[in-house]
Amino acid sequence: MIQNPLSRLSILRRAAVCALLALAFGALIPAPATAQPLGAWFTMGGAPQHGYIRIPHSAALNPTSRFTFEAWVAVTDPGGCSSIAGKSFTQAWWVGICGTTLRSYLKGTPSLRDGGVIPPGSWTHIAVVFNGTRRIHYVNGEQVLNVPETGPLTTSTSEMRIGSDVSFQKTPAGSIDEVRLWSIARTQAQIRQFINKRINTAQAGLVGVWALDGSADDVVGTRDGSVQGVGTGFLTFPVAPSCVGSSTSLCLQDRFLVSGKYRTGGPGTAETAETAEEFTISSGVLAFPNPSTWQVLANVIDACSSTGKFTVALSSPSSLFQRLEVFDIRAGVARIYFRYPGPPAPAVVDTSSFATCP
Repeated sequence: MIQNPLSRLSILRRAAVCALLALAFGALIPAPATAQPLGAWFTMGGAPQHGYIRIPHSAALNPTSRFTFEAWVAVTDPGGCSSIAGKSFTQAWWVGICGTTLRSYLKGTPSLRDGGVIPPGSWTHIAVVFNGTRRIHYVNGEQVLNVPETGPLTTSTSEMRIGSDVSFQKTPAGSIDEVRLWSIARTQAQIRQFINKRINTAQAGLVGVWALDGSADDVVGTRDGSVQGVGTGFLTFPVAPSCVGSSTSLCLQDRFLVSGKYRTGGPGTAETAETAEEFTISSGVLAFPNPSTWQVLANVIDACSSTGKFTVALSSPSSLFQRLEVFDIRAGVARIYFRYPGPPAPAVVDTSSFATCP
């Protein structure tokens, strides 16, 4: 028999608190920290402004046998498609947004493929992969396109651009962060493992990482970019002394805003979780009020006394897709966590993201 979610909240709250107590005493091994890299990001004004990042041509920017492009985007297409990044869509590779659709070219003009929804103005992780025989699109770590593709990929001597393309100089309105280019095909597991972790050291197959934390430099190599045009900037979250909870967000420790979305259908749809009951200073509950199932997320935050840092613990019996956002309003730091459809996973325990204690 399916039970009402609100009738089980006290049980789930106690379970979440016990999980944190177990962590404190070493009975629970924490999962790797998963900090979304939104320390700062690159902003663009869109049309008629045309500001972008220019990266000089290098043969390494033309992967041919395997390819992976990743980025965090919060963009809106002003109309007629916009370039997220590219190296001449008429000759080589290009990734962009058309309306709300993720589009890619890998071998110039004839190689157009559409697949995946990019919600306007909402931070979304995208990835385009070529593994030698298939082209695959991912949105927030979920596969949204998988079609046959032959190699090798074509090349161009044009510069690489972020927020533009030499053959399609249409800039989206919004923001881009943590751009990565690989000469290998990243698997879904690899994309998910590092979807919200910084990569700032050289790795096999990693061509470049443009973290966009105040500059256009390549943080793992020498392929630095430069900002061109107008209407651009590097922004961070504003800092405030306290937060206020609502029907869809928790305010914990008077500094952490916690909100979430869940999904019962396929990628591209989402519903907002609700605050199910009164919350304490350090814990709260978000309910997923679906008529055919109960799904509840319990949250407890605070580990300054033992680790010198805030700890984020997010646990749930849910088997639904979940997107969970935590914003430290005093430090101006935001994190996004994902849990994917399937059997309930272990609690997400992040001991490194929020390093500022009262």
